[in-house]
Amino acid sequence: METSTYKSVIFLVDIDAFFAQVEQILRPELAGRPVIVGGLVTDRSVVASASYEARARGIKTAMPIREAHRLCPDAVFLRGDFHAYARFSDAMMDLCRRYTPLVEPMSLDEAYLDVSGCRQLFETQGIVRPPPEIPRGRFPDPPHPGAAGQETHHAQAVEESTVTQQRVAVPPASRVACPRRCLRGHASSPGDETCPANGVLAVPPAGPWPLEAADHLKRSIKRELQLNVSVGAGTNRVVAKIACDYAKPNGVAWVRPGYEAEFLAPLPLKELPGIGPKTAERLAQYNLQRIGDLVKIPEKMLVEHFGPGGEVLAARARGIDSTPVSAEPGNPKSISRETTFESNLIDRGAMQAMLYYLLERACRQLRDVGLLARTLTVKVRYADFKTESRSRRLPTFSDHDDDFWPVAVGLFSKAYTRRVGVRLVGVALSHFAPGGRQMDLFAEGAYGRRTRYYRSIDRIRERFGFSALATGRAIELLETHARDAHGFKLRTACLSR
Repeated sequence: METSTYKSVIFLVDIDAFFAQVEQILRPELAGRPVIVGGLVTDRSVVASASYEARARGIKTAMPIREAHRLCPDAVFLRGDFHAYARFSDAMMDLCRRYTPLVEPMSLDEAYLDVSGCRQLFETQGIVRPPPEIPRGRFPDPPHPGAAGQETHHAQAVEESTVTQQRVAVPPASRVACPRRCLRGHASSPGDETCPANGVLAVPPAGPWPLEAADHLKRSIKRELQLNVSVGAGTNRVVAKIACDYAKPNGVAWVRPGYEAEFLAPLPLKELPGIGPKTAERLAQYNLQRIGDLVKIPEKMLVEHFGPGGEVLAARARGIDSTPVSAEPGNPKSISRETTFESNLIDRGAMQAMLYYLLERACRQLRDVGLLARTLTVKVRYADFKTESRSRRLPTFSDHDDDFWPVAVGLFSKAYTRRVGVRLVGVALSHFAPGGRQMDLFAEGAYGRRTRYYRSIDRIRERFGFSALATGRAIELLETHARDAHGFKLRTACLSR
């Protein structure tokens, strides 16, 4: 029987083909055409995002641009605009916060929402229908999709669901012929007793309140921002994540409480969050291929082989995840900037000028989030794709460019040791601490002056744009790189910030 309340209802909202979709919105002439964001045809880059028209031609994320052009020569190739994508991302997050204050952004294009306690709010706002009144002493039978007497309702649902494709995992006892394409793309014929997708069926918009709320959110984002999104709903983050993957593209999927393990069981292990290629390879050695296979292994044995992570794997395989959705912005684990050059460089001066600019951008973000860093990493990637990185910990925490720069120069010298052209350089800051620092009786005066200096620079750039000032070695880039209000136009434009 459907209940009017659920202990936990978590959504994952994910924008479909985000960068490419934004380009199609901003440039209507690209609608319906294959769009690839990541670089021009002449660029030595990889695909950052591809529209579904391009994906249908075999284009995948992280594929080299040259290979993408070979597979889809008529595609529109763009370097992209991170700042435009950030505006759309901020607008979507703000819209999600109308539904619940518990919104946790995971990246530019996805966020978790905890709507567990929002049922009554949704009813008052007309987002979901109030539960039907039950006469005293009578308990109606639970309605199942496709049950007797529902044929007309399903026929209406197919027509009404042309914009939003809603899907729900149901128990085996209620599996029926799918009224239309099921979650995994299987087509069922009239008279089929079961769906080949193990009970993952399409359902009409008039469904349980979590499904109604997810559909309403999806349609609101489409109406106000023109963005197509997919929404996964479940009792926890892991289930919502996998449901969202199966809702793509442009759909809504909900896994009924109590059927998480059954929903996950037939899926490949790689789809379970926390299982990377190396872990999947180790599991394959024991002939474990699907999530359901993992459930059959005693938890104690998983802990013996994988340590504390084995306990987490055992729980997630059963659809159990206690990780809460937090609206508090978490501190980043690292802040990094890197870029690929237009052509391989052998000029140390040019590479160091770019390195200074990247470090400058990273330190600016460090100050924006109110953190100090102590560890600096410099990365160099050669023309033959061999990558070298070196790290060093500073004596004290800092957010000043000139504290990190001498260390960066030394690390670069250790990383760049071959007589081979360089295609990419990057920097990363890590080992964070809250803003503020241990007072130094003799050096604090100089540190305070530098703090005021950087604060002034940040205010000027905030008002007039990052390119309003060029400092340090980055001044050398004025001769080789164009600028806009956001700074130098780098090769990796879609990710520059």
